[in-house]
Amino acid sequence: MPSPRILIVEDELIVALELEERLRRQGYAIAAVARTAEQALSGVERGEVDLALLDIRLAGGRDGIELAEDLRPWDVPIVFLTAHGDEETLRRVKAVGAQGYLLKPFDERLLRLTIETALHRHASERARIAAELARRRSEAVQATILAHSPDAVLVVDDDGHIELANHAAGAIFQPRERELTGLDIATLLPEFDLEQARAEPGALLSTLGQRSDQRFPVELTVGLAPLEDGERLVLIARDVSIQRELERELARARQLEVAGRLASGVAHDLNNLLSVVSMTTYMLPDAGPDELPELVDDLNSAIELGGALTTRLLALARRSCAQAEAREVDVNEILGALERLVRRSMNPAVDVRFELSAEVGGVTIDPTRFEQIVLNLAINANRAMPEGGVLNIRSAVRTRPEDEDRAWVVVEIEDTGVGMDQSIQRRIFEPFFTTRGDAGGTGLGLSIVKEIVEGAAGFLELNSEPGRGTCFRVYFPRRGQPCEDDDAPFETHEFDGRSRRVLIVDDDELHRRIMARLLRSWGLQVVHATGAGEAMLIAERSKAALALALVDIDMPYMDGFELAGRLEQGPRELPVLLLSGSAAAEEQRTRSPILHKPVDPELLLREVSRVLEFEEEEISQC
Repeated sequence: MPSPRILIVEDELIVALELEERLRRQGYAIAAVARTAEQALSGVERGEVDLALLDIRLAGGRDGIELAEDLRPWDVPIVFLTAHGDEETLRRVKAVGAQGYLLKPFDERLLRLTIETALHRHASERARIAAELARRRSEAVQATILAHSPDAVLVVDDDGHIELANHAAGAIFQPRERELTGLDIATLLPEFDLEQARAEPGALLSTLGQRSDQRFPVELTVGLAPLEDGERLVLIARDVSIQRELERELARARQLEVAGRLASGVAHDLNNLLSVVSMTTYMLPDAGPDELPELVDDLNSAIELGGALTTRLLALARRSCAQAEAREVDVNEILGALERLVRRSMNPAVDVRFELSAEVGGVTIDPTRFEQIVLNLAINANRAMPEGGVLNIRSAVRTRPEDEDRAWVVVEIEDTGVGMDQSIQRRIFEPFFTTRGDAGGTGLGLSIVKEIVEGAAGFLELNSEPGRGTCFRVYFPRRGQPCEDDDAPFETHEFDGRSRRVLIVDDDELHRRIMARLLRSWGLQVVHATGAGEAMLIAERSKAALALALVDIDMPYMDGFELAGRLEQGPRELPVLLLSGSAAAEEQRTRSPILHKPVDPELLLREVSRVLEFEEEEISQC
């Protein structure tokens, strides 16, 4: 550490030289030796001075006390030297704030003690002043932040009362009392848990604020401020009403964007299915006995895939799987049934290989959704192999290292295509993320696959490397040994047409006509209605009793729910089966069963039989 530099101001040369020699022996550095105030000021201006030893009586027109006043801008600690100790001199010395005072003659020990004390006092005072300035600057900055912060800042005591609130707090909460200080925090935040907040400093909480008679969403940041008399809870509250409204507007805008993107993808998939139907029906009249069953199977596949397409879109819009009818299905049976369709969907240069383990057994899932998983992954694999390659579809039973007691059914779809890098793999399951750009991809397929798999309590694994291909592994909880088809063949039978008259209410003429033809093929009598008004007139005025009404839900003027209620509660208490072409049907609004379009003829026959047999039983008991 460098030696303190001392300025000696003494008009007696012998005294000045003796003082300089003493100071040097004690290890101090001499900044300058001056006889007058002017020389002293010149010495201070030329170099650094840590302390000034001033004789009170100096040569020239100014004394040491006046010189001390002149040295204030340099913040130099002063020790006075004098042979006079009268009261007037002491009063003047105190007025200029000297750090020490020595009466001549003085010994070296007292000289050193006085100098060290003066240096220490000055350093302490400097530190105190610096700390005070820093504190004032900090308080000024904090006050500015509080005054201009758009968020409410509230300091709350142990009893939940507000000790401090900034201007924004009043603007946000607008209390009836103009002064927030002293209010209970529950006045502004009625659902706020004080104890929970104290236990979670630093937490971001969501709650409701109170503004007049209105509540609004608030985000709270919680902190604890340690003070001398204990901790205080500091709450930074933000009104997120506008943010939430903007989020809702953004969500609506995204929904519109989704609708536009879906339209192109749906049109493509639907046109494919319509092409299958068109070409198949074209070949039907000339089909031979061997080819006819195959063509009929293709038509049924197209119908099932069309229904799956609408279900998929509606499930995505609602993020719900309520319409799925999960049951235990045989994995190998479904994969075997899909084999021909998969092969037909592939590029001719792709070699499709099925490897199915006989030990797989069943899983619980809607069979149409299971088919959708396989077809989506297979079609993606086909697109990844534009020059051809190998597509392996496997089934197996496996355990996982973290749970070796639990068996999983695994379906593997592996290709030898272009593969994916890590950046694509991280986003591959995001809705609307696609690598196909302008090629028409919607980016919905894999997000829907993931949703279906997780809805069946399963999960997905993905392994891929650029240039080496991709493997998707779909895991499902295993439901036992290889299952047999529990669905007993439905026995078709003829109804007694004389007493079985059915009313069909549907504004779609083609659907109404085809359904009437189907019902007549079962021996039922059919009467049509294009809307609710016509249906109620027929039900009231029909001379022959109606046994059942098949009512479409989505009709203009009066929907199927209201019509079903009127028919069921009318004088004839007509039983109703509802038909829906969307997944928005709210079954709790009616006691009538709902069948979803496209209607499975066997399911329709089963439901019609059940209703008519129930009616027959009731009549026989009367």
